[in-house]
Amino acid sequence: MKNPLHPPPAPPGFSGGAQIPEGSASILSSLFLHWLGPLLGTGFSRPLEQDDLWSLPHSRLTSHLTDELERHFYSILPDEKQAAPSSYQSADHVTRSDETEKTEMRENPNEQVSLLKAIYRQFFWQCWYTGSLTLIALTETLPTLTPLVTKALLTWLTDSYVFFHLSPAEKQESLSSEPQGIGYGVGVAIGLFFMQQGASLMNAHSSKFAMSLGLSVRTAVRFSRIIGCITRKSLRLSARARLEHPSGQIFTMISTDADRADKFCIYGHHLWIAPIQLIITAGLLIATLGYSALVGLG
Repeated sequence: MKNPLHPPPAPPGFSGGAQIPEGSASILSSLFLHWLGPLLGTGFSRPLEQDDLWSLPHSRLTSHLTDELERHFYSILPDEKQAAPSSYQSADHVTRSDETEKTEMRENPNEQVSLLKAIYRQFFWQCWYTGSLTLIALTETLPTLTPLVTKALLTWLTDSYVFFHLSPAEKQESLSSEPQGIGYGVGVAIGLFFMQQGASLMNAHSSKFAMSLGLSVRTAVRFSRIIGCITRKSLRLSARARLEHPSGQIFTMISTDADRADKFCIYGHHLWIAPIQLIITAGLLIATLGYSALVGLG
């Protein structure tokens, strides 16, 4: 008898060099993440190998991500700084470039070139799409609507229990307050079920998009030639500059901070969603308990 918990190992080379089917999946397959099923089934039957993994689309390749980051970064620079420094420049040329850069910085002291701004420009739509999913999942379905619907269901159950345990005379007097039929309760219960499922899907998709965005940002930053320029720049700092910015600090920012970019993409939206959650929670408490609920908020 075939045991479904111990399936036979899948044949090697599951993906066959095909591209990840996320972009070509149907709406329902994308909504319920059904396109991941074959890969998860292969991983359940045996350990995954490199040949089992799908290939990434061009938009997610390292070369494309780094080129796009460099394009956005250098588009912020003034025209005279548009070209990135080459690794094969001579020492005299590097020295002259440094002197020219210092002169330009003195002429434009308020000019700020930010790598963070370049990252934000490149991943603008992905960032706010993930933030929208997180906002819907955290501030509407879970803490707001679900408790209200649960309260309505419990109120209907209580009223129905009390009404149907009344005497016939009391029922005649209370016809105006007769609770709604069983169809109302079933509908509320079904709605509550779908709300929980929707919340779960929203959380899953927001986490997936956030982790995918974080990995793209980390890849673009770590393997970009901009980091190579920063590394070469750190090796040419003057003695006074090394006191303010030691080489170890610069290398730590390059390696460690780049790795933390993916975590910020996952949890960064909570910085602006948390106040919205607090306002909604305070409104619910005041509506339920009155203004005395403000004591608990303090």
